[in-house]
Amino acid sequence: MIFNEVYGCYYNAVSKIIENAIDGELTDRKLNDLSKQYAFEESNLTIVPSIKNQQWQLIDENMKTPILNKPRMPLTMIEKRWLKTISNDSKFKLFNENTEKMDNIEPLYNPDDIVYFDRYTDGDDFENPVYIEEFRNIVYAIENQLMVKVKYKTRKNAIRKRKYCPIKIEYSDKDDKFRVICGQNEYISTLNIDRIVELEVLDEHFNSSEKICKKEKNQLILEIIDERNALERVMMKFACYKKQVERVDDEKYLMTMDYNEEDETDILIQIMNFGSLVNIKSPSELKSEMKNRLKKQIEMLNW
Repeated sequence: MIFNEVYGCYYNAVSKIIENAIDGELTDRKLNDLSKQYAFEESNLTIVPSIKNQQWQLIDENMKTPILNKPRMPLTMIEKRWLKTISNDSKFKLFNENTEKMDNIEPLYNPDDIVYFDRYTDGDDFENPVYIEEFRNIVYAIENQLMVKVKYKTRKNAIRKRKYCPIKIEYSDKDDKFRVICGQNEYISTLNIDRIVELEVLDEHFNSSEKICKKEKNQLILEIIDERNALERVMMKFACYKKQVERVDDEKYLMTMDYNEEDETDILIQIMNFGSLVNIKSPSELKSEMKNRLKKQIEMLNW
């Protein structure tokens, strides 16, 4: 069904034409433009005459249509199976719990079919009702730029209470944890959501464009040797960071990436996973830290 003609460009072009007719915005010129934009250049020779001559009884001579509802493409079975697969992920309930319509759909694969060899096993409990409620409250606070009062357990198990301006939520694939990036005065704080004991959304607005969001980021420059798809793998691993890539020669690339200081250790570990295919050009401090880690590993192995 995924290759059915209903999903082809001709049906897509005609559906856009019908949408414009329903909105009362269709003209002769727009009819031609939509045909060219959503189909092929030569499609005007088929689509436009068929509509104007009312061979396809969709649009009348006044550019009106008897169709009341805008066309919507039905989901293919492969799309339904993909949605079912996504809904089986434990993180899905954080965003949506309405999966009843997919009860009879077979997923493409199950979560247990994937074995993670480079992920910590103490990830967040995404199906915990308290966790779900706190996650959604944070999302609501971010969307509405509302401050939150947080009771938080630190790594040393100390409890602290503070007000924060939640800016965004990040997910760590390696830790299997969500964390919320918050502003506090002019400082940036990172809170692991699973360490939040209590959270209250306050009726106090903040401006996300204030200085709390403009904290200067560190810059990392990596030299990538593109063997074994190293460039693609690096781009995917650091997909959440702002970066630029410059080609040096047929095999080497330079990637410049901005990151927050609190992410430095995790980034360093990720870089080391690529071995000799990725080298740190700057900052020198991070390069030195990598050398120290490698020396310790060699000493432990008695090489």
